[in-house]
Amino acid sequence: MGSWAITGQHKPYDSKLGVFKSIKPSPPEGAWEVAARYTAIENRDFRQLRASNFTFGVNYYFNPKVRVMMNITLGDDDFTGDKTNQFAIRLQGVW
Repeated sequence: MGSWAITGQHKPYDSKLGVFKSIKPSPPEGAWEVAARYTAIENRDFRQLRASNFTFGVNYYFNPKVRVMMNITLGDDDFTGDKTNQFAIRLQGVW
């Protein structure tokens, strides 16, 4: 997993909690971030059974507490033969 704030901000890391904090965008422009993630699982009880997905996302931060996330997920499930593709838009608020 990785991300890059294309507008120049960064996510501070809280070493005591072991988490990244939110981007602090510059008003009134906000902040843009691109992100990518690859996930895979394998069932060791049955040979050759694996599921994986690749997610590419674009996030817009209105402020440190509100962002909109747009993701495209491309999935592959060997067990069912499913090739799931998904486009999702989410609005997140943190308080």
